Amino acid sequence: MSPPDLNKISKVVVHPLVLLSVVDHFNRMGKVGNVKRVVGVLLGSNRQGVLDVSNSFAVPFDEDDKDRSVWFLDHDYLENMYGMFKKVNARERLLDGITQDQNFILMTSLSVK
Repeated sequence: MSPPDLNKISKVVVHPLVLLSVVDHFNRMGKVGNVKRVVGVLLGSNRQGVLDVSNSFAVPFDEDDKDRSVWFLDHDYLENMYGMFKKVNARERLLDGITQDQNFILMTSLSVK
């Protein structure tokens, strides 16, 4: 699925569960190994210019020790998790990946910092 077209988005609605999930995952990972970055996936819909972010899930990943811009993701994990979420709510779609780096949140195609 292609990322949402930024020119057609007039409003972004982020449900409280998404915010809690992102903060919880970051806090848990920070306690485990002083992790400064977490990765996740946003789920929701884009209707009439309103991007509705209704759910999310964390994605385990590894970084290349020599180049921090290179990530290794388990694609089977992503497909399985998305499949399970889709069974619960078929209207939710994969919106975009999110990454939390230090003190700000990046949404790669949304370019939110």
